[in-house]
Amino acid sequence: MTKERSTESDSWIFASRFPSVEKARNSYEQARDLILADDLAASVFRFTVRDTSYVAVLGDRPLSGVDLRHLAEVLTGGEPTSVPDQISDQLQQRRQRFEALKVDFLERRRRDAPNV
Repeated sequence: MTKERSTESDSWIFASRFPSVEKARNSYEQARDLILADDLAASVFRFTVRDTSYVAVLGDRPLSGVDLRHLAEVLTGGEPTSVPDQISDQLQQRRQRFEALKVDFLERRRRDAPNV
């Protein structure tokens, strides 16, 4: 799990790449459940780039030590990685659009999304 800081002081991204879609899906679901259970100010995304599955967790408030450890455990099934700026920007924009909806939870699944 690598942590990237965005230009905003408290924003962060943790990302891992996974050897299979199934492992990425499992990690995604665990991260989603952690975010909901601990009421974290964070979003989780699962995506594929050149046949490699990724899970990225984004937030804009500092995590407690316990939440940070739980998040690290969830992403240990994959290899820590960074996210290219273009993808990071897209994920941040999606998170901002979600926050503007003022809902507690939203899950979208797209099978027609292109393999970047």
